[in-house]
Amino acid sequence: MLGHYQIALPWRQQPPYVPNNQILADHRLQLLKKKLLRDHKLFESYRATIHDYISKGCTQRVPKEELDVDGKPLWYLPHHAVVNPNKPRKLRVVLDCATRYKGTLLNDQLLSGPDLTNSMFGVLVRFRQEPVALSSDIEAMFHQVMVDPKDVDALRFLWWLDDNLSKQPVECRMKVHLFGSTSSPSCASFGLRKTAQDNAGDFHHEVVDTVLKNFYVDDCLKSVKSTKVAVELREDLCALLLRDGFQWTKWLCNWKEVLKTIPTPYRAPSVWIWIWIVTSFLLKEPLVFSGT
Repeated sequence: MLGHYQIALPWRQQPPYVPNNQILADHRLQLLKKKLLRDHKLFESYRATIHDYISKGCTQRVPKEELDVDGKPLWYLPHHAVVNPNKPRKLRVVLDCATRYKGTLLNDQLLSGPDLTNSMFGVLVRFRQEPVALSSDIEAMFHQVMVDPKDVDALRFLWWLDDNLSKQPVECRMKVHLFGSTSSPSCASFGLRKTAQDNAGDFHHEVVDTVLKNFYVDDCLKSVKSTKVAVELREDLCALLLRDGFQWTKWLCNWKEVLKTIPTPYRAPSVWIWIWIVTSFLLKEPLVFSGT
């Protein structure tokens, strides 16, 4: 994954206390196997998600010559599926950083890092200042920040060779920061802010300030004075963050002429417009949708 920041895991101590928990990960995998054998659709979605991680460079099978670590932290992550009831077709494979083994768990060994999250109140107040509203988020933001190679073996997990449940599982490892890891929010936010700061000389200050001040975790809310400014700002924001691997998605705008400039795959589903309307109602100051 070229063009992505690489940040080491922030260990509480050196070396971290991570006893080899492969036996626990294997036990959990056997429980998962029983569930996948009973539910073919779940297995297909699970397999597709693992392959998606591989194709995007988030995951790799551990090379044979690297199976035995020498002085590096080694930990195996049990994993399971999570399905959002509102998105039944989308499955997320969660690598469990909170499973305890011999008195510890991965999250116990990691620092949470500084809180780089903007105040939600501040983000919402700034969002209400101008008539043309834009919103978007970063696709799989945590997965856009790489882990230092010396730490990736602390993010190992087991999966079946060729997706064949009758074969022996093989060792894989994540190369990116994880959902559920106590350090990931800080590391990902740092990477996002670093992108803006490192490229500040190439973009207008409003573009840089948007990244620094108008994000709440991976969600961006921004308002501007005109549709012309909105179109230009959106294009510049995409160009800026793409330099370090951050991909925008689920764009929304309350002006149709702005939405027309956004490629369809990067627009939010229509259901999010209704969520916007409800949110606006709760704020007791409705957004005005113009040009629609």
